[in-house]
Amino acid sequence: MKTAKFRWITLIGLILSIVFTVAMGMKVKSQDVSYKEVEAKIVSAEKRRVKSTNQFEVVVEYNGKKYDLKNVRSEEFSRYQTYKGGYATVYFADDKMYSNITGIKTDGVAYYIYLGALFSTIALLVLHIVSVKNVVKEKEKTKDML
Repeated sequence: MKTAKFRWITLIGLILSIVFTVAMGMKVKSQDVSYKEVEAKIVSAEKRRVKSTNQFEVVVEYNGKKYDLKNVRSEEFSRYQTYKGGYATVYFADDKMYSNITGIKTDGVAYYIYLGALFSTIALLVLHIVSVKNVVKEKEKTKDML
């Protein structure tokens, strides 16, 4: 009987977690971010291989100050590498430079709360599957006893 109760608790927790995760995902996607679109000089663009993934390191200069460009995607990197020494449109927010607006949206507290909710949802899903499996086993065991 305890496993049946646990199954309901995990189901309710899973439903609440899914609703919260979706709400946070919508919040992250729709949030208004404050940024300034600027033209910055591309100082350097390097690609490094770290643990079987490519890491793109781009440095830009704006108003005499150098910034590491954040959230550089592979399709954007080739443009920065090609136009090294030239200028590119980048996004300035909170004294940081971003390659795209998505980078600004995913560099805040709401995004990290969303990630935590997403991992919690996955954990609750696994717990619920295990609890359902245990309830089925318990019923089969009870049926065999009769």
